[in-house]
Amino acid sequence: MNQQPNHIAAVVLAAGFSNRFGEENKLHTSLESGLSIIEQVLQRVAEFPFAHRIVVCQANDTAMKQLADRYGIELAVNENAAQGIGSSIATGIGSLDRTQFSGAAIFLGDMPFIDSETISMVVKEFTRQQSTQITRPSCSDQAGHPVIFPSHLFDELRELNGDTGANHLIRQHENLLSLVKTDDAGVLQDIDTASDLPT
Repeated sequence: MNQQPNHIAAVVLAAGFSNRFGEENKLHTSLESGLSIIEQVLQRVAEFPFAHRIVVCQANDTAMKQLADRYGIELAVNENAAQGIGSSIATGIGSLDRTQFSGAAIFLGDMPFIDSETISMVVKEFTRQQSTQITRPSCSDQAGHPVIFPSHLFDELRELNGDTGANHLIRQHENLLSLVKTDDAGVLQDIDTASDLPT
């Protein structure tokens, strides 16, 4: 892959509680590939030449720590994971120096089916827009993930909390939104319950 990110960091959000999945941590559930859900996400992120990589997890997730070590990804522990996805975004972005990165690509730990080519397309568009736009893929007219936020929004991302994520921030800066059309259904496919697993 010869597309070089313009100092973009990757932040993988993996500190959720999987309440709808059942008793086990869904992120460590195996897929047909033989990898767990989160490992397949981390592998995609590790394969792409991001300037830096972080995975945000809960303090007691020892399996995540082992995976982070395996793929050379920095670990950021969200001590306030119960507050929701907003606090995980704040934790991940909070560990980045905005002067060192032009943007941050936010990946969800339960979306393992995004194509590598899609990541490349979104990064290329973000770079083409001079690293100033919120850039994300879309499929069938629906916006998906990953979402790249420019560094001038890092301060606002660090203030997030609760379980609404960054959606309201994206709506607030709708004039900065750039969508990359793709046929990749993986940008929309998350795993919330056991029935979402491929059979």
